[in-house]
Amino acid sequence: MKKQLLSIFALMSFGAVTAQITITQADIAPLGSEIFRGTDTTFTETQIGPGGTNMSWDFSGIVDDTGDTLILQNPTILPNYVDFPTSNIAIINGGGTAYGILSSADLSIIGQTANIAGTDIVVDVNPAEIVVDFPATYNDSYFNSSRAFGEFPFTATGIDSARVISVKEKQVDVDAWGSLIIPFGTFNVIRVKESIVQFDTIDIHTTGFPPLLPGSWQNFQTDETHTTHYSFWANGIGFPVMEIDSIHATGEVNVTWLLQTPAIGIKEQIASTNVMVYPNPAKDLVTIKLSQNSLATIEVTDVLGKQVKMLSNQKIASTLNVTDLTEGIYVYKVTYANGKAESGRFVISK
Repeated sequence: MKKQLLSIFALMSFGAVTAQITITQADIAPLGSEIFRGTDTTFTETQIGPGGTNMSWDFSGIVDDTGDTLILQNPTILPNYVDFPTSNIAIINGGGTAYGILSSADLSIIGQTANIAGTDIVVDVNPAEIVVDFPATYNDSYFNSSRAFGEFPFTATGIDSARVISVKEKQVDVDAWGSLIIPFGTFNVIRVKESIVQFDTIDIHTTGFPPLLPGSWQNFQTDETHTTHYSFWANGIGFPVMEIDSIHATGEVNVTWLLQTPAIGIKEQIASTNVMVYPNPAKDLVTIKLSQNSLATIEVTDVLGKQVKMLSNQKIASTLNVTDLTEGIYVYKVTYANGKAESGRFVISK
């Protein structure tokens, strides 16, 4: 992996005064929006500066190493809506789907689906995790404690199931406002700082030897992680303009930022969310998991409509080798034997 040293200084602005803003429910992108983000994981040093007023952050030197794509979707059309019937927003990415509630008070996550050890599981988040509190403005402060729980079948010698428990405690402070520069543009923002302590537990259920020795739950692994998360929000954009995660134990710092303003996807994409595509973005291989248990044809085209891949008589899931394709956005179309078609996009980033 290439090494890059990026020093970013937060300086008081002595030029034009930036207006302080307030973030509300209206600043969340509408359902159906696609969010394309750049991700920089290569730099070894970052100085994002202290909190304060009328600040200026220049992140124009960040480099997109591995892209990231999200879709904000109507949860009622998704297969796991029955597990989260109170949700009114879903955030879809290659690793799963988060189900949330968007209201005038906040945007919160009440559950998610994920793939663990090859098994799709449903994770309840109760109490919910608050993503952003409304209205959000400088000097706001609150504490949020959330708990995620999921149990799933897991077969191994003497084991029949497993469960994951994640408790997240975070102190949230809107600690700064000012002007943010990224490759996409310059924005008036507020900065939300989250000081996070997360406790992750994996338990396994042993089969025992009934009736003499019944099965029982045993702890397999417990981790404690301390992270500082920063998100920069602007009016009328629809999603954080930029996010930074700093993991204290390793010194690892990950940065994601918008490559363009979130926009409503094509109609076919909105109907295609039962198809799972992962990883997304992809580098060498991409798997397309079908929503129907029937034979299907998978066609992949570039953004100009040129066909680059075609697979026939596919069933359940197909893994495509994309090492021969260049970086960019690609459209897939799945056509089933009954004539139904689903489509969507994935990103190749190398």
